[in-house]
Amino acid sequence: MEEYNDDKRLSSLEFTKRISRLLLVCLNGVSELKAGDQGLSDKLKELSNLLVEVLGEKIESPPVLGAELEQVFDELVVQKYLIDKERETAKQVFIAFTKTIYELSRSSGEFDEILTEQIDVIEAAENMSDILSAKDVVLGQTKKIQTETHAMREELEESKKTTSDLTQLLEQVETKAMIDPLTQVFNRGTYNIEIGKMIKKFKRYKDPAALIIIDIDHFKKFNDDYGHKAGDAVLTLVASVIKDAVRDTDMVFRYGGEEFVVLLNKLDIKNALKVAEKVREAIESHHLKNKSTMLKVTASIGLSCFKEGDVETTIFERADKALYQGKQNGRNRVEQVL
Repeated sequence: MEEYNDDKRLSSLEFTKRISRLLLVCLNGVSELKAGDQGLSDKLKELSNLLVEVLGEKIESPPVLGAELEQVFDELVVQKYLIDKERETAKQVFIAFTKTIYELSRSSGEFDEILTEQIDVIEAAENMSDILSAKDVVLGQTKKIQTETHAMREELEESKKTTSDLTQLLEQVETKAMIDPLTQVFNRGTYNIEIGKMIKKFKRYKDPAALIIIDIDHFKKFNDDYGHKAGDAVLTLVASVIKDAVRDTDMVFRYGGEEFVVLLNKLDIKNALKVAEKVREAIESHHLKNKSTMLKVTASIGLSCFKEGDVETTIFERADKALYQGKQNGRNRVEQVL
């Protein structure tokens, strides 16, 4: 009986030791996991030392269960390390992301303030949940800005389109104001602007230039004999012929009634005369059919070149004087006054 009690007592002692060893393994595992908490680590160390004293021997891991516990704690330590690394990596990624958005946007004080707050939240985050919450705020604000930016872009595009339409309309209005509606060449008002520009250009660069006045011969007869529609057809024909005969750089104007003016750029007297003669011949070679009658059209042309001291009126007056000479000399001819 006594022997039985001794065996029972020995078994209890072995059980106590085994439990103590397991406790020691747990304490060591917890100490590793909570290495950053110095207060708790110190208390765990005291408790561990006490267990070692109680056992009074070198502690080895108990069989089976002790080894399993050590493995569990080893895995937990590794897992904690990876979680910590993951959290720090996530912090760096989201902080960089947020700062990039902050630098790129600078759209409003409110948005900048929210981003700055979230950077602070991420930097102070102790767990992934805090980081992910901050991430959601940043992404939400970014989406809001994207929506606003998209709306602004649409407004800008609409504004551009409106501006373009208005510019086009303005150009059309300006063009209408500059063009003679019947003949589709420039009108008298445009001539008054362009002759001033040409005088200034001549004074500055001294490039040769000339002015010719074209007057349709016996124009009143077309109106009287065949009606105003026939007269309008003659004006339209002559304007078209003049445009085709001169260069693209030259400007054709309907000065008034049956009179047209052409400003010839960079042409000396010799070449200006050639152009004037070309215009006269072109007009003469065209005929206008009115019902069964073929109408013959001719024009008289006066020419003058720009010279030092000219103003808008002097150059025109010389060309007009040349035109008068042409009419006096039989019409359908080119005359010049230097």
